[in-house]
Amino acid sequence: MKFRKIILALVRLGVLHFQKLWWLFFRGSVKDVRVFTSPSQCEYKFIVIYASYLAAPDVYARDLLSLFKQKGGYVIFITNHHSPQPDRISPDLADAYINNGGYGRDMGQYQSGTRFVKKQFKEEVPEKIIYCNDSFFYVERGNHAFLDELLNSRYDMVGTFENPGPERVRTPWFVSSWLFSVSAGLFRSKNFSDFFLRYKAINNKLHAVRHGEVALTRVALDYSGKIRAIYNNKYLLATFRESVAKNGATVAALSIPAPMCDEYEAQFQASATRPHFVDYVERNLYRFSPTHIFHFILLKETDFPFVKKDLFWAGWAQYDQLSELESIIAESVSQETASKLSAYFRLRGRLSDASFWVRFWAIVGLK
Repeated sequence: MKFRKIILALVRLGVLHFQKLWWLFFRGSVKDVRVFTSPSQCEYKFIVIYASYLAAPDVYARDLLSLFKQKGGYVIFITNHHSPQPDRISPDLADAYINNGGYGRDMGQYQSGTRFVKKQFKEEVPEKIIYCNDSFFYVERGNHAFLDELLNSRYDMVGTFENPGPERVRTPWFVSSWLFSVSAGLFRSKNFSDFFLRYKAINNKLHAVRHGEVALTRVALDYSGKIRAIYNNKYLLATFRESVAKNGATVAALSIPAPMCDEYEAQFQASATRPHFVDYVERNLYRFSPTHIFHFILLKETDFPFVKKDLFWAGWAQYDQLSELESIIAESVSQETASKLSAYFRLRGRLSDASFWVRFWAIVGLK
């Protein structure tokens, strides 16, 4: 097992170094920029840099972009799709459009969006800049508290989730990058500008995490340390404990991903000192993604408005939980939305059922 891990690490490193070498000679560039609304035409409360793989916004992206616009945001829609459709993007959804040329994943798109803002707004940026990608479905559940949190002026960086990383693991603590905001002060700072100036926009997920999410969090920590995660681990564990108290440990545990439950049962099946499952989850958070561990708990117990697109694909949720997801969304949103989400997850399938090459690409960060 240890030998296999070493081989895998070497393969990942080799793929990444090849991509970096390729980037040096064949780096991508922005293909098209369209400005529908000049920043000078109106005073905006905040800016949104929205990174997407879609050719144009789908219904879920439209709902989120419309919310941003309604609340006074200047929205920049950036696509990495190979056949973008800018004519389908109207000024009521976005103020500017960028075709990023299909390179760099979301961090590469954030890089292009940051350059655009610095060029168009110069130093006159509003108090908050929101970065967002389309790795999730936004489902309108009647509460926009998450947006109020993102616009909280007391913090220089506000993210959705925090990812714990003690010394026992290689990846240090960082804030998730699929939806976060930064203050104008941090945005204008030299270290923030240097980060995006130096960032190598490579199409590799492992690179985007370590040299994107983790490195950007470090920039914010060095700037002021004023960072907040909306759904921080303290809040998540408290919500989980409340669910256990209300529904019982057995029922609540059904919302936790099977890999963690199976590991718990295997480890303590014959143990006389069996820890409480909530305590076990808390002690092992550093080994898992809180975004996925508590996804169903948040959907069931709160008005959490996001459904991650890789929830079933990555194996964090089992197909027998699809009916539970449908029930939650049907009750809090609509049956039509619930059916569409269920159809998406069934059509996309699971990584474990994919072909060898698809699984290999995912393992080395290419998918």
